[in-house]
Amino acid sequence: MFFSILFVNAAYAQDNQTAVNETGESFNEIQNLIDEANQGDSICLKNKTYVGENNPIKINKDINIYGSGSHTVLDANNTSRIFEISRNIKVNINGLTLTNGFSDSKGGAILNQGTLTVFNSTIINNHAERGGIYCSDNSNLNIYDSIFDGNTADSGAAIENDNSNGIANIINSTFTNNFCEEGGAIYNIWGAMNVYNSTFMYNTAERGGAIYNNRGTLKVYNSKVISNIGTDLGAGIKSWGICEVYDSLIMNNNNTIKQGGGLYVSEFTLLLKNCLVLNNSAVNGGGVYVEAKAKLTLQNTSIINNSANRGGGIDVNDGSIVLKGSFVTGNTANTNGGGIYCGCISLRNIDEGIINNCLISNNSAKSGGGVYVNEVPVKISNSKMNSNSANDGGAVYNVGNLNLTGIDLNNNKATNGAGIYDKRELIIENLNAEGNRATQLGGVIYNCGNTDISLSNLNSNEAYIGGVIYNTASLKVYNSKFKSNKASEAGVIYSSSNIIIDDSKFSNNQITRKGGVLLLVDGNAIIDNSIFSLNTGADEGGVIFNYNGDIQINNSQFISNNAKSYGGSVDNSGKITVSNSLFDKNSAYGAGAIDNGGKLTIFDSSFINNKATINGGAIDNNNILNISGSIFENNIAGAEGGAIIARKDISITHSSLFNNQAATGSAIYTNNQYSNLTNNWWGSNSPDFKNLFNRNVTDDFKWIIMGFKSNVDLMQYEKSTIIVSFNQVINSKGLVSVLNSSGNLPVFQVELSTGNSINVANGYLSNILSVPKVSTVSAKIHNQKISLAVFDNPLKIINNKNVVVDYNGKASFKVRVIGNDGKAVGSNEIVVMKIAGKTYIVKTDKNGYASKTFSFIPGKYTITTSYKHFSVKNTINIKNVLKAKSVTKKKSKHVKYSASLKTSKGKAISRKITFKVKGKTYVAKTNKKGIATVTLKNLKVGKYKITVKYLKSTVKTTLKIKK
Repeated sequence: MFFSILFVNAAYAQDNQTAVNETGESFNEIQNLIDEANQGDSICLKNKTYVGENNPIKINKDINIYGSGSHTVLDANNTSRIFEISRNIKVNINGLTLTNGFSDSKGGAILNQGTLTVFNSTIINNHAERGGIYCSDNSNLNIYDSIFDGNTADSGAAIENDNSNGIANIINSTFTNNFCEEGGAIYNIWGAMNVYNSTFMYNTAERGGAIYNNRGTLKVYNSKVISNIGTDLGAGIKSWGICEVYDSLIMNNNNTIKQGGGLYVSEFTLLLKNCLVLNNSAVNGGGVYVEAKAKLTLQNTSIINNSANRGGGIDVNDGSIVLKGSFVTGNTANTNGGGIYCGCISLRNIDEGIINNCLISNNSAKSGGGVYVNEVPVKISNSKMNSNSANDGGAVYNVGNLNLTGIDLNNNKATNGAGIYDKRELIIENLNAEGNRATQLGGVIYNCGNTDISLSNLNSNEAYIGGVIYNTASLKVYNSKFKSNKASEAGVIYSSSNIIIDDSKFSNNQITRKGGVLLLVDGNAIIDNSIFSLNTGADEGGVIFNYNGDIQINNSQFISNNAKSYGGSVDNSGKITVSNSLFDKNSAYGAGAIDNGGKLTIFDSSFINNKATINGGAIDNNNILNISGSIFENNIAGAEGGAIIARKDISITHSSLFNNQAATGSAIYTNNQYSNLTNNWWGSNSPDFKNLFNRNVTDDFKWIIMGFKSNVDLMQYEKSTIIVSFNQVINSKGLVSVLNSSGNLPVFQVELSTGNSINVANGYLSNILSVPKVSTVSAKIHNQKISLAVFDNPLKIINNKNVVVDYNGKASFKVRVIGNDGKAVGSNEIVVMKIAGKTYIVKTDKNGYASKTFSFIPGKYTITTSYKHFSVKNTINIKNVLKAKSVTKKKSKHVKYSASLKTSKGKAISRKITFKVKGKTYVAKTNKKGIATVTLKNLKVGKYKITVKYLKSTVKTTLKIKK
């Protein structure tokens, strides 16, 4: 479009020129020249000031007017406008200064109803109700390399384009110090306007300090909008139409009264691409303000160091936003949304806000230093939100529906919720949060809404309470990792409401008071498939401190956690149920794994290698404790209760306790006589209860014993069914009975002396055992070992003799099989013979013999014969009987060649021998001496290969014929 305008305008300059002489000083003289000129003529004005006296210059023909820039001045003396251009007229103005034009209606300097092109001119200090240059409908305007300064109007102090059917183009021009109510420099209403490489500075208006686009289409390219003032809407640009800004600078614009420091858009669309919006200010929307369902799109644009009461960088009050590949940095707000405010006060249905591949950093506000989301859906993806700050929500404050995916959330600061403050709906996926710090609550997230977190890493964050999350509503955490976070209380999560944790890992978190990972004040918590390891520093509850909550722990692991006082992993005053979980290598001054002052129920779990300096190597109980189907091994207490100290009555049944250590009560120390400790496994069938307990057991006290037997006598090399059981109990009187509910037992790992390890579930295992050549088979667990005798197996293979035979095409081998009853087996027993790399299956006859005939060539073979687990080795030696050798003979018409067949003892064998020479085959039968001879005819001098064959036995020789 730009180049076509240039060429069209260039065509206006005609050869006919009329010069005004230097004494001309009034508009009348210019009017006369125009009236006298032909269509398309050019008028050259000299270095004079031409003064109007209430008489605008009217142009009703195509014409070109030239001057000398600042030396050719048309001064209307505030009595009239300067030019009036009729419809369908083309006018070029070049090098003029137009000043002091006046109109109480339209066009203080120029009223354009045709096609006007202005080059290298200055339009200064003109005034009108509408537009220094006013373009009416169906007109066109082109401005090149011109200056508009100090013009005033009610709308469009420099230019008003009231034109729905034409176009206005501004190129390489400057607009300064213009002043009006709407559109400090330009007011574009209904029209299409393009601005290229132009500058707008120090312009002022209530709406649109530099430009007001009113239901038109405005496109700005490579331009500067700097230090303009707005007192209502849009200090830089206000658009109530379609607006696109490319490669431009919007800087230092100021709106001290209302919205939109840099740009304002309402109802329509605003696109900023490759732009810089810098240091602008307003009450709301320091950089950009969006309302009335407008849509803002930013592509590769930077919103930097803008300020406002709300929405320091961007304020989307009622509309939608799409940011891609952009920077929102260093913006400030006194209230909400230092970088971006996303809201919808009118609650209309609008599109989602989308922020993708952006950097939101170093912004600050009272709430939502980076982004504030208010009652609208917003998606932020693949972006970085770093080093933002606020009182609440250092990076984000959410009162809407916020979805964060693929976000780096680092080094943000706040009093509460250094990363995010959520009051409504928050979904987080694939978040990396590191180095965030809250001086009070929630190092990363303060949640009083509904927050879901998945596939995320939250490391090295810090708060006074809740090193990562402070939760008062609903929280769900899936498949995430929390490492090296810090707090005074609740190293990772503080919660007074319901939470779910699934498939997550918590490691190396540090606190100074309660709850190394989780502090639950109230509500329900479900913890599944998660790992808690190396969390330290807690005074009480190395991992969990439960005041009054209800916690379910399933399929989880607590490893190497520590508390300085009580509860290396858990301190409970509420209700906790533990199932299928592991507590390993946890430690504390007291209660190496769990300190219970509430209601604690444990199913099918393992407590191993836990340690307490004083009491309760695994558990210190001071209220209600029920345990079933669990394992306590290798726990240590310095004083009382190697596994458990029971200050109040407990019930532990169907469990295994072994190798726990304490000064008193190596397994359990009880303060009374009413705890239920029966029906447990204590490491052997005859436990030392004086060492295990600090009390005597009664005669009817029962404990589990191990059983080990086989269905038949064990015999070497035979398969037998063995049975290992833990489904019986015995009392002090030796009375054995069946254990009730053996399905509640833990899995017992039993070692067999054969090298097998078997797991006995539900108290019983029947297993097939292949018995090796041993005298006994033992089953051992802990301090209990039971052995079963193994009988010798008479099974064997006999009559297995080495075979030596002269080659005749066949060799037979025969054995006899003796069964485990010492007698020959009957028919159809399977015998395996392996020879020459092949395996043969042979069945016995009714007398127990197994025989096989082989067709092997001469040689020595090893044969292995097997029956069940018994095998023998023999040799079969097949001796060669065919002999032939290489010979040399003189050339003759008939040449004879011989070979022999003789046994290993030299006896002749009467059979046929085959000779192959030069592709021909000869057959000869041996004579009484075992020699076979063939006559070969017409052999020339040379060497011939001869292949001699008997059955499958072959000898290769040569026959040399010489002269």
